[in-house]
Amino acid sequence: MADEPKPYLTYPVRDDVDLQQSPPYQAFMRWCSDNDIPEETGKYITVWNETPVRAVLDAYVLDENGQRTYDGDGAPITTPVTYTAATLPPIQNSF
Repeated sequence: MADEPKPYLTYPVRDDVDLQQSPPYQAFMRWCSDNDIPEETGKYITVWNETPVRAVLDAYVLDENGQRTYDGDGAPITTPVTYTAATLPPIQNSF
């Protein structure tokens, strides 16, 4: 089996409204919106430079009341959800 290609971008989703105001993050949120990726429902987005562009959102697993669920260590439980995008995001890898 071939190795997974290196991601173009792995980007944390920001919950803090003040941190969402930076121009690069605003551009990232517009890219998500333009590609119907609900970034506010996840923890990280990983993007690969493929055709079509593949984006995987680590989406929060919600309980019956719509609240995030947590594991025994208090970390949010996530599940990968794959989307395709028309273009690469307007930012490059943050870490």
